[in-house]
Amino acid sequence: MLNSSLRFRLHLVVAALLPFGALGACTGADQTGTAGELITCSTDPGTGVILRCTPGGGGGTCTDVDEDGDGDCHDDPTIVKSRTDGGGGGSDDGSGGTADDDDGDGVPNAEDCDERPGEDGDDHGGGGEAELPYDVKPQLDATVTPILDAFAAEGVAPASIDSVTLDGGSWRLAELQAGAPFVVTPDDCNHAGNRDVGRDRVIVTWTNADGTSASDHLDIRYCEQ
Repeated sequence: MLNSSLRFRLHLVVAALLPFGALGACTGADQTGTAGELITCSTDPGTGVILRCTPGGGGGTCTDVDEDGDGDCHDDPTIVKSRTDGGGGGSDDGSGGTADDDDGDGVPNAEDCDERPGEDGDDHGGGGEAELPYDVKPQLDATVTPILDAFAAEGVAPASIDSVTLDGGSWRLAELQAGAPFVVTPDDCNHAGNRDVGRDRVIVTWTNADGTSASDHLDIRYCEQ
């Protein structure tokens, strides 16, 4: 676990950055957080993929510093770079770290959400392996296969997709599991997703061409520009 000195320093950062009255407020990965705050995330028990994050340390499966303030442990590298170049937070790019803390954010690798499958510090997708982007944005009236489209956007298709589950709800689950194309409708744009209006998180497990297995999450943001 984080030693008491590190916990104290990280909580001081959180207290300094959060507006008055915001401490203790729960946010999910679909809500805006505060750049530089400590967050705790839960993971899928079967795959280890990140599911949901809340502000503060303790009580979850892993811990991270939310560098870009989106409430999720996945960080926009351009925002991270602007913060770290200015002296704030860790790097999330492997620079400025140590053997036990690759990204230099003050959270040991063993506890850092960035080291979980598909996250910023996970060395995945190398050597021709398939990988998923953080999200995909199917547009209204388009004919889409969101998971296959997401793999295609990264350039390498898996040998097989072995499992597709939703982190809550069942919106378009049959089509997603079958890889069947569908036309995006206003209902897709406006449904109550498991992340936000029109937004669902799916957990995907697949087999690569070399026979290795991998899992990651994909956020489907219907109609978002």
